[in-house]
Amino acid sequence: MTLHSLDDDIAFDSVYPAEVRRISRRFWTPVAVATRAAHLFASAGATHVLDVGAGVGKFVLVASAVAPDIRFVGIEHRRHLVDVASRARERLGRDNARFKAADVTRMAWTAFDGFYLFNPFAENLYEGGDCIDQRVELSKRRLERDAARVERALRRAPGGTSVVTYHGATARIPGCYEVETSERAGTDWLRLWIRRCEVDDGSLFVEEAAGVVGRSKARPTTWRDGRRYRPSRASSTLAARCATPLRAATNRGDSRSPSKIGHRSSHAMSMSPSRSAASMASSDSSLRPA
Repeated sequence: MTLHSLDDDIAFDSVYPAEVRRISRRFWTPVAVATRAAHLFASAGATHVLDVGAGVGKFVLVASAVAPDIRFVGIEHRRHLVDVASRARERLGRDNARFKAADVTRMAWTAFDGFYLFNPFAENLYEGGDCIDQRVELSKRRLERDAARVERALRRAPGGTSVVTYHGATARIPGCYEVETSERAGTDWLRLWIRRCEVDDGSLFVEEAAGVVGRSKARPTTWRDGRRYRPSRASSTLAARCATPLRAATNRGDSRSPSKIGHRSSHAMSMSPSRSAASMASSDSSLRPA
């Protein structure tokens, strides 16, 4: 398959078997979003990017073609999906793409300077028929556990580490990161985060449907109107912040529930808001570090 095919999701998905193509729009990163994310990683100077929960490897395979100087590694806990991804990699000839079957939250992340998170743990909250399959543990307990591990891994990452999120990270983003880019892409927001501060004070960012928010007992703050967010220390337990995923906007005029046909349900780890989403709905494009 030649590179020009990357402009079309249907054409790209032809590399996969029919059962994968049927659920592609729900679970895998769209070609246009993966292309833009690859450019964001390149602009941040990333050299070795980890796709957290790679599925059949669509993001890795697209991004590795767009940014051939970056090594992309996809980790997925379903071995049969890794087999599909590996066969697609061989067919496409992506030398800078690799896949491995493992629990990504239990492995060391120190070899990577970039991380891609497409709401990777939201499937834990899906009804049985909306999941890819029942071959792995899926539960609210696992979502809490895996999200907490991701937060710890991001805290331990060195300065300059880049993180790209699409439909949120499921986990929260440590306050030592700053939003470099926040833009509409596909059916949600695509954001580039960079670790700018070496000191980690324990504060956190939360990606919600209408913006990036920080929470504390004292006062909530947010990136709005070009003013810099001052993160504040999280106050409640992770379990208390688990909620039913908010719906994402559909594309292509599809009227079915986005949680079933969209790109995973958005922002599964959203905190209970002290402000309504509507009050934060001024353009997310205003999120810029000062």
